Amino acid sequence: SLTEGDGTRALRSTRKGKSGSLVQKYKERNRQSLKLTAFEEIGLDPREAISRPIEEQFKLLSQAMKDKFGLKAVEKHEKANAKEAVDQLLDGFHNLSVLTQALQLPDQAIGLDGTLSFVALRNAGFYGAYFPDLKEIRIPARVNSFAHEWIHAFDAYMYMRYGNEGDGTVNY
Repeated sequence: SLTEGDGTRALRSTRKGKSGSLVQKYKERNRQSLKLTAFEEIGLDPREAISRPIEEQFKLLSQAMKDKFGLKAVEKHEKANAKEAVDQLLDGFHNLSVLTQALQLPDQAIGLDGTLSFVALRNAGFYGAYFPDLKEIRIPARVNSFAHEWIHAFDAYMYMRYGNEGDGTVNY
């Protein structure tokens, strides 16, 4: 530790490497998704499915996400990288399946009664965001924050449904 000019003590990191690199390492997956269960669940051979055009893969996976998890919409922003979006959906399909098992929820609960949408973005300057007015989760690139953002969405959903005596109004 070091003593600062104002007399307070500060701890300095002694690790080597670029500042923020550890967060960068764990917030994003910089490899092709190996979780191909989504293709298997919709009846496709994963080896055949990954050889299809990338936009077709996105369309198949977005429909699979809507069907299994009850999402209102699964979209890719016009500037998003299609390959990253496909990998994001493959990882998301697997991770949401694990989340519903861990929380002992039916898969359809993720969609919050069909009100929740998901948008894959290109890099956006944040790790993920929930937009309550749109009921939309936006995740850039290959970020690992869907579950975190889903908890925000679930919190807002529960408040709108049961908070404020269930009248649907929000008073912060």
